[in-house]
Amino acid sequence: MPLIVISGFPCSGKTYRAEQLKSYFQGRIDSATDPQHKRLKVIHHSDDTLGILRSVYETAREEKDARATLASAVKRDMRKDVIVIFDTMNYIKGYRYQMYCEAKGIPTPSCVVHVGTPVDQCKAINEQRIAAASTSEQPPSTTSASGISASEGALPSTSGTTKADSTTNPTTEGPASESQPPTSRTSAPASPPPYEPSLLTNLIFRYEEPNGMTRWDSPLFTIPFPDPHPPYTQIWDALIRTPGNKKAIKPNLATVLPTSQPADALQHLDRATNDIVSRILEVLRDNPDADEVRVQGVEEVVRLPAGGGVGIGQLQRLRRQFCALQRSQVGILGGEGRGVRGERVGGVFVGFLNAAWGTEE
Repeated sequence: MPLIVISGFPCSGKTYRAEQLKSYFQGRIDSATDPQHKRLKVIHHSDDTLGILRSVYETAREEKDARATLASAVKRDMRKDVIVIFDTMNYIKGYRYQMYCEAKGIPTPSCVVHVGTPVDQCKAINEQRIAAASTSEQPPSTTSASGISASEGALPSTSGTTKADSTTNPTTEGPASESQPPTSRTSAPASPPPYEPSLLTNLIFRYEEPNGMTRWDSPLFTIPFPDPHPPYTQIWDALIRTPGNKKAIKPNLATVLPTSQPADALQHLDRATNDIVSRILEVLRDNPDADEVRVQGVEEVVRLPAGGGVGIGQLQRLRRQFCALQRSQVGILGGEGRGVRGERVGGVFVGFLNAAWGTEE
């Protein structure tokens, strides 16, 4: 089922928003009457759930390994009955594209949720975490198991572990989470692990903001910092199939298995293209000034270039190029993305010749 990719600056409140979405989706599933919705599950993956420290982002090699670990966990849980919330910075657009392709290959819908917290607010939150870690004599890379500071307005994990990117409260009174368990509001406060200030600035500088105009970042939902809740209904409607809202996912061409070809497909390809070349040479031999050639059994007309110059060498070279394209099943001239079949070979080859000579209509 759907993949929700959460993206944002470090210390922007991504995990807080992820917990809000998880609670909403779980409540929606529990109250659903549709059997297809009742069997859905929600899984939340983040740096903390996989034991990834903040320090891995200081070196390229360790960060690459961490991204591979995150991607493997997400791909492992992407099934038709699971909603995966992918909660990490996802600041590289190529990485978001990779996740988009993984979801499309299943196929299942996906979306990007951008947590739009200002840079100054992220730095202020990180400073608060550093101060809290110093007060409790905790090193920056460790995580307290006692929950998240109530002053930060973050939603504590129901499993008892602290989420990585819980943020400060967007409002003075704190966003009232509709799905927040009553017991979590009275849990012992603690601060999530901070980033080193230089690392935080570096990660913010490297951040590639999602763009809803690109297919891998759409649909894109941006949550401004002051908003108490994400757009729950819009995200649900964009991802979950309902009787009146079918989400047809067209898989990537690279993930589609080619249709089986007849056993004599290559022989037919060679024979059909050779017959057309022979017919063109025959007409030119009788009439060197001919500008059109009609081939029996082919509706399209071969339009020869003005000024002549068409010889057997050029025709054979174009024929070899066309046959090589079809053998590799590129099929860019067939219009279907997978080699040309049967009786269509002649017409497509004629179109290929016209395109090569610039005489197509």
